[in-house]
Amino acid sequence: MESTIRLEIKTQVPFADGMGFGSVGSYEMLVGQAHFAVDPDAPAYQSVVDLERAPRNSSGLVEYSADVAILKPADLTRGNRRLMYD
Repeated sequence: MESTIRLEIKTQVPFADGMGFGSVGSYEMLVGQAHFAVDPDAPAYQSVVDLERAPRNSSGLVEYSADVAILKPADLTRGNRRLMYD
């Protein structure tokens, strides 16, 4: 079985009222959810406590989601192609 990830962007708005930041310029804030479906029998997830007890979908995968906020340059060609996450 393969795990899946689906990103759902719900809003896309200018960050800091469109103010420019140095040579990169303005940024956008993307807000949404990441939806995951993972194989609970995969070796990568064996350390997750009680995962074997989680409900499974029709494909045998465990589904869950997480809130996501992404801050990105409005013009990606002006960015430095780096990702920082917290």
